[in-house]
Amino acid sequence: MPDWLTHVGVAWLACEALRIRRREPILIGAILPDVYKVVVYPLMFLKLINVNMAASLFLEPFHSLLGIGLLSVFVTSFLKKDSFWFILSLLSIGSLIHLLLDSLLPYGPPLLLPVMWKTYGLQIIWQEDYRPALLTVISILTVRLIRTSHNRKMTVSETNKPHNFK
Repeated sequence: MPDWLTHVGVAWLACEALRIRRREPILIGAILPDVYKVVVYPLMFLKLINVNMAASLFLEPFHSLLGIGLLSVFVTSFLKKDSFWFILSLLSIGSLIHLLLDSLLPYGPPLLLPVMWKTYGLQIIWQEDYRPALLTVISILTVRLIRTSHNRKMTVSETNKPHNFK
C-alpha cells in the first residue's frame, strides 16, 4: 500500500487545493488506519503473532468505513467537547483519503467489512511501487515553490504601492 509519506503528502495537497487552514486533523487522519503498525510490527518481530493474524485482527478492521469511523471517534474523544464534530469530520476526511489511496492497489481495503469481506481495489499501483511517493514529493515541492513565489510577488507589489497620506 502507499507509504505514510504518500498518505500524508496527498492529504496535505488536498488541504492546499481546498485551502483548508486546520490541517493537522486531516494529516493525522491520513495515517490513522495504519496506526496499528506501531503495535503489530514489534509483535511480529518478536514472533508473538504471525502475518495472517495481524491482517485479520488489525489491517482489515481499521481499513473499513466502520473502522475509520470508530477510530476517529476514539481519537476525537480525547479532545475538547466544543470542537468534537469539527475535528471528527476532519479526521474522517483524512481517513477517507487514506482509503482512497489504498483502493488504488490490486487488493484494496475491505470497505464494508462487517457486512461484506470483499475488497475494493482498482489495480492502478502495486505495493512495492515507489512512483506514488516520488510523484507526491514532486507535487508538494512544486506547490510550495509556486506558493512561495506568489507570496513573494504579493509582498513586493504591496511595498511598491504609493501611500495615500492625507
